[in-house]
Amino acid sequence: MRRRRTLFQIGPIAALHAILGVLVVCSTVLAAPAAARPSVNGCHPAPEHPHPVVLVHGTTATAASWSKAFTQLLARGYCIYAPTYGVDPLAALSMLRPGTGGVGPADRSLAELAEFISLVRLATDEPTVDLVGVSQGAGLIEYYTKFIDPKAVHAAILLAPPTYGSTLDGLYTVANLLSGGSAGSSGRPVNAAVHLVCRPCSAMTPSGWLVRRLTDGPVAVPGVRYAVLATRNDLLVTPPGKASFIREPGVTNQWVQDLCGENYVALHPGLEMNPVVIEWVLRQLDPRESAPYPCTAPINPLDVLDSGSG
Repeated sequence: MRRRRTLFQIGPIAALHAILGVLVVCSTVLAAPAAARPSVNGCHPAPEHPHPVVLVHGTTATAASWSKAFTQLLARGYCIYAPTYGVDPLAALSMLRPGTGGVGPADRSLAELAEFISLVRLATDEPTVDLVGVSQGAGLIEYYTKFIDPKAVHAAILLAPPTYGSTLDGLYTVANLLSGGSAGSSGRPVNAAVHLVCRPCSAMTPSGWLVRRLTDGPVAVPGVRYAVLATRNDLLVTPPGKASFIREPGVTNQWVQDLCGENYVALHPGLEMNPVVIEWVLRQLDPRESAPYPCTAPINPLDVLDSGSG
């Protein structure tokens, strides 16, 4: 009987190549082309929803990944803005999916996001915004809110954020050990390798610069309303829940499975297009929202391709 070989048995170089291969596959999600972004420029918030809503996509995605959320939010009278940030033609992932966003260095994406939010506040003449982000986008929101302009944020609504860094289903930890590090070491050799494939991803591992600074002290900023949603089926931001939830006073932390039962499957790619997740976002934006969660609504497999890796 043939024994299955593990990553520990195939050698550090081969293991690292395997891990980087997984990163490429997971991050590009078959490299589906992104659709055009719906036009939402020039809106002003209505009195019932006084804060402009800024939707922040994830890795290998564009503003169009929020297309289904756009429809729901517009129907309820929200003023919505959504940037496509982090476009980098020289990034490895851009070669597989030209024009995609969320692939540039995290520090540059943060600067783009900060500028966009400033423009939204200026255009709407509103001092604060509600921020909704998924995966990398949610991590950028956490950092922006804590360090760049906390007074500009009314609410931070976060879908599977890599708050404490993603281990990529344990692959990051394995690669760190194989490169001569320990479970709690800096992971710099591995981060350098990850950076070659996915520039922002290296900042959002457990030892990435963004995660280390974000989690140095409390994550949540007093006066900002935080809500975090995670899925038990997540294979990209891992360990699920533990990597995302902000266990601090006043923060709402929930599983998608709390809404629809333990057997409900919600994958990380396409999370922002999931009808149950969209309804949860609507409830976080407005506690008066009371529509039932559409737990039996069909999930379109193409949503995974259109959303990027999240």
